[in-house]
Amino acid sequence: MPLYYRRNVLKIGLSAAAASMLPLNALAAAMQMPDNRRSLDLYNIHTAERLSVCYYKQGAYLPKALTDINHILRDHRTGDVTDMQTELLDLLYAVKRRIRAKGPFSIISGYRCPSTNEALRRKTDGVAKKSYHTKGMAIDIRLPGYD
Repeated sequence: MPLYYRRNVLKIGLSAAAASMLPLNALAAAMQMPDNRRSLDLYNIHTAERLSVCYYKQGAYLPKALTDINHILRDHRTGDVTDMQTELLDLLYAVKRRIRAKGPFSIISGYRCPSTNEALRRKTDGVAKKSYHTKGMAIDIRLPGYD
């Protein structure tokens, strides 16, 4: 399957999955907490690092927490770090709230620097040339107990 076609299928599939999982306004509803806090529990399967962190409260993202999240989502092959998009973190948070996840998200792949992405493209089918992983806009996860 050509990459451009695969990427469109993935976008449509992800959009459909998100839509079925998060009904209209559910993302906004999931964000509402008494003190407006958002937290994530992450486990990096490659580095065995775990992070439980509140990254947003009282109407603002917390810089130290975002730095910690960026670190655990770094390219584990090179150590390169980028700023992950806060919209992505909020989507993970909404999924966590919606399904009432009890354990951490297992991180398969977060940020990938361009050289890592290119090396993976040469070895593996399905790695996009302009992957969202290289822009801090994608994360591959597993959540134990869920397909």
